[in-house]
Amino acid sequence: MDKEKDKKWEELVDQLMNEAPLEQPSVDFTKNLMQKIEAETAQPIFEYQPILSRTTLVSIGVSFLALVVFLISKFGFNSNEGWFAKLNFNAAFDNVWGGFEHYTSSKVLLYSVLLFGLLFFAQVTRLKKYFDKTHF
Repeated sequence: MDKEKDKKWEELVDQLMNEAPLEQPSVDFTKNLMQKIEAETAQPIFEYQPILSRTTLVSIGVSFLALVVFLISKFGFNSNEGWFAKLNFNAAFDNVWGGFEHYTSSKVLLYSVLLFGLLFFAQVTRLKKYFDKTHF
């Protein structure tokens, strides 16, 4: 019974396929398609825009040069000790590092930090070798 139904369905599909007209593309189908492709590829997908504008970069550079000129004019080049030796940063860092004066750590913490550091660098080198082999 299934075979009879299959044959009837096959005959129906064959009849519908014979009656259906064949569609053909227009004569200039390839030309129209290529024009659309060229029009789409001509449009920029991504336009690079820098994070800092040119005026910002110039102002940072000018500020840095002004700072260098100020330090040279204030402290000069001819000092025997060097002109950075005259700068005093102790007052700025007393509050920051003052809490660590009496800090002691356990050997377990020291060993665990060293172990995880070594494992991290081992992992980095292994991953670099893996990506060099597989991707490039």
